[in-house]
Amino acid sequence: MLHFGGNQFRGILPHSTTNLSSQLQRLLLGGNRIGGSIPKEISNLVNLNVLYMGYNNFTGSIPDSIGRLTNLGSLNLGNNLLTGVIPCSIGNLTKLVHLYMGLNMLEGNIPSTFGNCNQLLRLDIADNKLTGTIPQQLIALSSLTKIYAYYNSLTGPLPVYISNWSHLTYLDFSYNNFSGLIPRTLGKCFVLGEIYMKGNSLQGTIPDLEDLQDLQSLDLSLNNLSGPIPHFIANLTSLLYMNLSFNNLEDEVPLTGIFSNVSVDVFAGNSKLCGGIQELHLRPCVYQETQKTRKKHFAIHLNKILKLAKTD
Repeated sequence: MLHFGGNQFRGILPHSTTNLSSQLQRLLLGGNRIGGSIPKEISNLVNLNVLYMGYNNFTGSIPDSIGRLTNLGSLNLGNNLLTGVIPCSIGNLTKLVHLYMGLNMLEGNIPSTFGNCNQLLRLDIADNKLTGTIPQQLIALSSLTKIYAYYNSLTGPLPVYISNWSHLTYLDFSYNNFSGLIPRTLGKCFVLGEIYMKGNSLQGTIPDLEDLQDLQSLDLSLNNLSGPIPHFIANLTSLLYMNLSFNNLEDEVPLTGIFSNVSVDVFAGNSKLCGGIQELHLRPCVYQETQKTRKKHFAIHLNKILKLAKTD
């Protein structure tokens, strides 16, 4: 192991680093101020299982040669100044468990070859300039526990295959350009603890998530969701944080569960909501009689009149 992390080293990474023993298994350079590009000769360190280059000032693109480090279990390139596209060769790293690329300036699509990394537990591609849809091939990431993809420009519908990520505990797709419905299959990710989808263009109603009994945080704010607030949310006993603001939700706000102790900010920007606890200062709900109900009431009154007529 070679550990130079957290020392505030400056300058560029010496090319001699890539001539270190090919038996080196861990190279930890994080938390410095190392700049310049990542040398393509990094692939000489063929036995690396941990490469930590995060929290530096690396620039330029990620070299395609990084895909030759096929023993890597953890790759951290996050919090740098990296540009260009994510190389498809990352898909050769089939032993990857942790992949961190967040907080860079990476662009282009998420490589479909990520689907080859089927041992992946954590995927962080947040705060980049990524575009396009989430590839179908990511269905293979059945071991995934945490995915961070916020602050990008990802588009299209959320993947219906999301239920294949059955071990998922944390999901953050906030501040992208996702559209369409929230897939019902999200309700099959039974161990999800945190869902963040703030700041997209999601439409339709909130799907049934009542089986997510470990859910602690739910943020669906700043979307185009419509329909009533589902009552199942009140039954999510683990839920500690919720934000449904700035949607097109309507009808009555429930009174029980998390709804018994919420602030008005949770529902701001939903002008058609009514009811709820008194502290929300929402308008009272007014229920209009349906035609069926009016006919029923009319029949009851008519029966009473006929009975009175008979007694007379």
